[in-house]
Amino acid sequence: MSAVALPLEVAILVSVICQAIVYGMFLVLFGATCYVLTQKKKTTTTNVAFLATACTMFVFITINFAVSWSRIMDALFHEANPTAYLGDLTQWKEVFRTGVYIALTAVADSLFIYRLYMVWSRNIWICILPMLLLAGSLTSGIGIEVAIASLKGSGLFASGIAAWATSFFSISLAQNVLTTLLIVWRIWRVNLGAGHLGSNSLWPVIAVILESGALYSANLLCLLATYASGSFAQYICLDILVPNIGCTFCLIIVRVGLGLSKSGSQQAPTQEIGRATIGGTSARYPMRKININVARTVDVDQEDVDIERGGKEGSETDVDVFDKSQNMSYEQMHGSNAF
Repeated sequence: MSAVALPLEVAILVSVICQAIVYGMFLVLFGATCYVLTQKKKTTTTNVAFLATACTMFVFITINFAVSWSRIMDALFHEANPTAYLGDLTQWKEVFRTGVYIALTAVADSLFIYRLYMVWSRNIWICILPMLLLAGSLTSGIGIEVAIASLKGSGLFASGIAAWATSFFSISLAQNVLTTLLIVWRIWRVNLGAGHLGSNSLWPVIAVILESGALYSANLLCLLATYASGSFAQYICLDILVPNIGCTFCLIIVRVGLGLSKSGSQQAPTQEIGRATIGGTSARYPMRKININVARTVDVDQEDVDIERGGKEGSETDVDVFDKSQNMSYEQMHGSNAF
């Protein structure tokens, strides 16, 4: 669809209506997220961090939503030429809401990197490329703001803006896909190493992360495609994307925390394990007995996976995966190459 086929004022009106619908979904998920993160037997640093992130996203998304509606109301009821007003990118409300979107994206991308860091046992090296991509997206975002504020009379698809915008969308998409795949790869390797126990407890977590990441990536891909094609439909994709970022974040916590994604309950006998293959390392490790208890209590330390090293000079590793339907504890896996 070309920009001529979809008038600017129609595209923006449809975009704010769609944004209102997705924003309502986000409010429900945000409330459920706060419930999951606060209804725990103990308060953890991770929970506080995730709750603070959720609240930050709520503030940014709400501000963007309010400014978007204020802008369309101004155009419809207070401006003699609504099309000219809506097409003026230098108008302060447009500059402000664009900045809020860029800040929200930075928060979301930083959270993806934090998840990657934690799932990979606090391995900073695995995060270097995603952090470089984050720096690139921030640079592009700042470039968008400067271009919008300085290019007087330029349209949305002017070359000075298009170069920065295309870079921003592309880098954000690449960063999201990369971090999602790395997280899923790590969890899959851990699940593969524990596969001989007859437990598939990590597969629901993998599914949740993939589905949530795909939702965000698909929305971002549509935004990139519509913008590159010169269609005003990009406004619809962009305004949907803003609350969708919050939905993606909250979905993982809610689905795992409330047990909305789970496999059938399984039981495995307590046994001694003599060999494990985790993180690409295959070796024999003396291990204590592994207890698998089926429980109905929700206990989510990292909303999906919490992999932490023990404190005995690198010789002890605890892997805790909490799900509503299962609570598994692999305790005291000895050997320096466990992870």
